Amino acid sequence: GNTRVIERRRRTPDAVATPVNVNVRDFFGAGTPSVGANVYFFSLDGTLLATEQTDGNGNASALVPPGTGVAVLRQQLGTAYASVILGAEPGDNLQFGRSRSTFGTAGGMTFSSGFTTPVNGYQLLHTSCGVQSSSTTGIWTNIQLPMSCSPTFTAFAVAYDGNDAATRYTAQSTVTFANGGSVVLAGNNFPADLLLTYQNVPADLPPGNVQYLAYDGDGNQIWAESVPLVQQGNDWVTLWPVVPLGNPILLANQWYAPTSGSTHWQARKFPQVTNITQDYSERHLRNLIDLYFDGQQGSLSWDQSGDDDAVAMAVDVAGFNPLTKMSVYMTVYAPAFEGSGFSFPSLPPVFDELLQGFRNSGSASLAYYGFDLPYDDVREFIDTGHSPYNPNVEAFLIEGPAEWMSRVSVFGGGR
Repeated sequence: GNTRVIERRRRTPDAVATPVNVNVRDFFGAGTPSVGANVYFFSLDGTLLATEQTDGNGNASALVPPGTGVAVLRQQLGTAYASVILGAEPGDNLQFGRSRSTFGTAGGMTFSSGFTTPVNGYQLLHTSCGVQSSSTTGIWTNIQLPMSCSPTFTAFAVAYDGNDAATRYTAQSTVTFANGGSVVLAGNNFPADLLLTYQNVPADLPPGNVQYLAYDGDGNQIWAESVPLVQQGNDWVTLWPVVPLGNPILLANQWYAPTSGSTHWQARKFPQVTNITQDYSERHLRNLIDLYFDGQQGSLSWDQSGDDDAVAMAVDVAGFNPLTKMSVYMTVYAPAFEGSGFSFPSLPPVFDELLQGFRNSGSASLAYYGFDLPYDDVREFIDTGHSPYNPNVEAFLIEGPAEWMSRVSVFGGGR
């Protein structure tokens, strides 16, 4: 897995003598070290302090002052993607592009669950590399798998009855990819009923549906299920059969605000599947109400309510540059703050073409993360995504020490 140990660092006046270290992984392939990638170190006013190329292990470093911004720009297959981490300090060990993407097809494999499908029911095959496939027989023949399934991936199957309730599931299997190969998924397990209760829910924050999200040991999402909550007095409750395959889990609420066109998502991490009661009066999650994205000015603004202990924030933007015919994406990680507006950092000129793609159209999302640690101790847990098209804003929660996140996203400007 990606378990890491946090080591608190003490800053010293001569800390500039210690470099900022960066490791870059191939964002468009299998997550191998990215050799010869340019890493840009810049000041808050956009002055380029250093450009370093990664070595054979994907590593680069530079002696720069505290508060330096660090960015990596990748271009491939009609796509340009920038990952930016603000507020770097000497002694940091930063990670870019640690994930595997889904570009290309590795080949086909056949799977079988080994148990009978319920009457009027079906079975679903799940993999950690993003494949989900339905079957009425419990056999999946020549399922085409993406490159991210190689060299290994996690797979399991779940049987559902005619009411879409889970009745059986196999154990997780670590599968070695083999084009044309076959796998029998072992196990005949029963789901566990999960009782979830939300208490003291604010009137302006209806929980709606709840999502149960489970992850494997490498932080890949292997299970996602959404069920409606039912209001009982001042509480919202649900009871549904859960397939307890991943630890930790996220429980998330998502709702849509038609007046602003924004989608809202709040999640909290739990170490395992169990009956859970969440008291909103004790959650201290910032409620991000509306989001507005101004691509011309390179800025976001939003409305919010509530207080929290947010430590870090992530801004994701997407657009298209008609001159270069490239889809453009950028993720910026920064220390959290109490305000309700954010401007793109001043970046070196090499990023001008990418920034141009956000001027006339695009989408944006904003996420806040809560930790029991200061920003200095969580930058190393930043993961720039499982795909350049969908940065994994859950990574802080799954692979790092974060306990909760609150996110709002909007397409085409919002409000």
